[in-house]
Amino acid sequence: MTPARSARSKHALVCLLMGLSLALSSCVYMPIGPSGSRAPDAVGDGNQTAGSAGTPEASPAPPPPASYVLIIDASGSMKIADMVGGGDRMTAARDAAKRFVSELPEGSKVALVTYGDQTPEDAPRETSCEDATVKIPLGTARDGFAPLLDGLQPSGWTSISTALTKAAELAPAGERTSVVLVSDGEDSCAPPDPCDTAGDLVSKNAGLSISTIGVRANNTQLACIADRGRGISVTADSAAQLARRLLALSDPAAAADQLSPNGVQRIRPGTAYAAIKEQHPDFPALPESVESVIRVIWRNCAWEFDNQAILRGIVLNEGSTIDGIKLQDPAQILDGLGTPVQVDPVEGGELRYYAADERLGLAWKVTVIGGKVTTIVLCTCLPVAPCPPPNEEIRRLQNDPLMQIHAGQCTPDRNWAVITASFESIQRGGFLVMKRQGAGWEKVIRLTHQGNCFSMPADAPLEQLAPLVSGMCEPALVRQQFKEATLTTAGFGPLKIGMPVREIELMEVAQEHPSCKILETTALMPHEDLWLEVHEGRLSSIFTINPAIRTPSGAHVGMSLAELQRIYPGKLQARTIPAEGGARQSYVYVSGRQEIEFSFGHDYRPLTRMDGMGVSRVGESYVGGC
Repeated sequence: MTPARSARSKHALVCLLMGLSLALSSCVYMPIGPSGSRAPDAVGDGNQTAGSAGTPEASPAPPPPASYVLIIDASGSMKIADMVGGGDRMTAARDAAKRFVSELPEGSKVALVTYGDQTPEDAPRETSCEDATVKIPLGTARDGFAPLLDGLQPSGWTSISTALTKAAELAPAGERTSVVLVSDGEDSCAPPDPCDTAGDLVSKNAGLSISTIGVRANNTQLACIADRGRGISVTADSAAQLARRLLALSDPAAAADQLSPNGVQRIRPGTAYAAIKEQHPDFPALPESVESVIRVIWRNCAWEFDNQAILRGIVLNEGSTIDGIKLQDPAQILDGLGTPVQVDPVEGGELRYYAADERLGLAWKVTVIGGKVTTIVLCTCLPVAPCPPPNEEIRRLQNDPLMQIHAGQCTPDRNWAVITASFESIQRGGFLVMKRQGAGWEKVIRLTHQGNCFSMPADAPLEQLAPLVSGMCEPALVRQQFKEATLTTAGFGPLKIGMPVREIELMEVAQEHPSCKILETTALMPHEDLWLEVHEGRLSSIFTINPAIRTPSGAHVGMSLAELQRIYPGKLQARTIPAEGGARQSYVYVSGRQEIEFSFGHDYRPLTRMDGMGVSRVGESYVGGC
């Protein structure tokens, strides 16, 4: 027996559950009904000692009017349409924000800050990282929020630190002000680290708190911002979750006591008892010796530990989860949690598992009996998806109910699968490459012809996947990727400035020019008049005179200087390169260490319309052909 364990009180309110599972059975001070359901008098018998952590707390009163600053991420990634149940991230955030504002307590002051909507995706860092705007200052009027939210068009970078600073500047000193950040990713402008920014801001204003909600995002940075900002961090994968959880964050103190994917009071399953006790000295003690599973009562929940004193589950006894789900609610309310990743039969009903936090392996384990919710547990029990995936899951992800599945093989780590199948009513044969995503799977790519493998994602284990397929990427797919590509400061589609020539050769889209020190495109490239310059074995520049190729902001060969300047207002640098008999006039857009150069006379004859575009490293202007 360790000294730490021997120090634990023998008189704590605990019960030993025989067996290593977290199934519910009889427990001191908490009678349990059949099949894991609670008996009607499941919370206490009135004989607990004063100060017992098992005494249920009263439901919190509605929050009083206060000040709120809502920060909405309008960076380019918010355009992604991947919300569970359908829709894009920006639409879900708009709708949730409207509801948040409309349901705040009467007399509350509310402000709106956005970032990423004032700059294009290819804007330079120094411009993009200052893109945070106070759209509505702190006040009681709410009429202007809906039209402003509807007008948000995501496009730029994720400048979280800048937005937090602007939001904190709106907060009255010493008055309770809740800042709520809605974001789908990490800050792309650090330093400064937004986690440090949050800690610094709340240290200067005792009334300030900063909470975060990750839209299809589960990263440590958002959690750290909330932790350092004296707030709450939650995630949302569907529009319904986002609306409900954002509304819950209008009262961070109450939200901290609600069972959420972040646990209760920032304590999640998987946490060691010693860490919990250090954070919350009033947490009940564990017994001296443990044979199986321990259960203690604290803050209206039952907390289940394994025999290594690791928290494995939090059982809801009273109140609701952060999604508003209560015991005895009709089972339809569980639709807000998404699709169950596993359903097991139990007497009179079923036991459902929903993904709560795939990154940490957390699940909602919910018992439904007689069409009603009878138990709700947040636990380290997220089922692991089988490999290869079930056929019905494969057909769903491919959206092809008629596909015939012939075989499925897995990589040694069982995180990637290759499915041999016939698609579209047996008209096309090939492979599906799939990747494990938490408790489920995601489709990576469909391969229907032999070819090279350059278009597989960067994290794909090509050496492990190669034996499972007879060809990696079809030529038609190569053409399609370049057909949809734009010329950015990074390159053109899969062609990236700085990439080794051998990788370009694998793509089979370019070959050496017979008389120039450049690469010219092959038949696999859908665009003509595109040239690649190589220096020391790496791609150094890309040049085109093809008017069909555009930048993400819409610039293209053939447009006038006035049109170009409207796209990049105040962001172009004039450049003149003298040569014998003339000079090359161009205008340069710089982003980080790379640039796009728009030429108005690349053959050293001044023109009124753009006749070429090239991307290269700063200071390494493209040659522009032979």
